[in-house]
Amino acid sequence: MRIYCLVDNYAPLTSQNILSEHGASFLIESDDVLILFDTGQTGKVLKNNASVMGLDLRKLTHVVLSHGHYDHTGGLSEVLEFQPVVIASQHAFKPKYSKKRYIGSPISLEEVERRTEVVLSENELKIADGIFVTGEIPRITRFETIEGLFLDEERKIKDPLKDDRAMIVGDSLLTGCCHSGIVNTLNYVEENHEIERIIGGLHLHNASEERLSKTMEYLLEKNFELFVGHCTGINTFCRFISSDLSVKLLHSGFILEL
Repeated sequence: MRIYCLVDNYAPLTSQNILSEHGASFLIESDDVLILFDTGQTGKVLKNNASVMGLDLRKLTHVVLSHGHYDHTGGLSEVLEFQPVVIASQHAFKPKYSKKRYIGSPISLEEVERRTEVVLSENELKIADGIFVTGEIPRITRFETIEGLFLDEERKIKDPLKDDRAMIVGDSLLTGCCHSGIVNTLNYVEENHEIERIIGGLHLHNASEERLSKTMEYLLEKNFELFVGHCTGINTFCRFISSDLSVKLLHSGFILEL
C-alpha cells in the first residue's frame, strides 16, 4: 500500500510543479482499491498534483470525507466525474459556520447522491483488507474541546462535529483535521487496531497550552512516528521538533510506502 498526500498547506521547495492550498487530501493505493481521503479546497490542486505524480484518478473507487468543512470537501464535485463511492457521516453535509463565515461543503448531499453512490455511516467501515474508516469518535478527554463552530447562521447552535472521522491504513492513522482530538481518536482506534504512525492534520494551531502540553505528553508516551501538516500549526510543529517526538512536516507530494 502507498499513501500519497495530494493536498496540504505546504509544498516542497524542490518542486515548482507541486502546488499547495489550505486543505487536505490523501490518496490511498492498494491492490483492489484507490481511495481519496478528503478532496482539498478547490479540486484544482488535487488534480494538478495527481497528474504531476503520475496518478490516474479515473481509477478512483472511493472518496472518504473526514468531515464537512470546505477545505476537505471543496474538490468533491471535481472528482465525482469518476463516480467513486462516497463515504461520509450523515452530519457531513449539514450547514457549518465559523464565527465569520460559512465553512460547510460547497456541494449538497442531494447533488452528490444524484451523481454517484453514497454511503452514510456512523459506524466503523472496512473498505478493503487493512483499510478502515472510523465511526463517530467518542469525546472522553476534558481538554480536547471544539470552540467557535456552529450549525446555524445565527451562531446559536454549536457544531459538535459529530462527522469527524479518521482512517486506518495498515498500521497508520490518517487524519483530516482531527477535530475530536488526537487523544480521543487514538483511544477509540487503538481498541481494535495497532497504530505505529500518524499522518495528517491535528488541529492544534490555536490550541490552549493545556491541550498542547497534554497532547504532547500522550504522544511521547506512545512514541508514534508523526507526519503532520494542514491545521496542526507551524508553531506546534516547532514545539514537536524541540521535544523528543519523531516528527516530520507533511506536504503536498509526500509519499509513504507501507
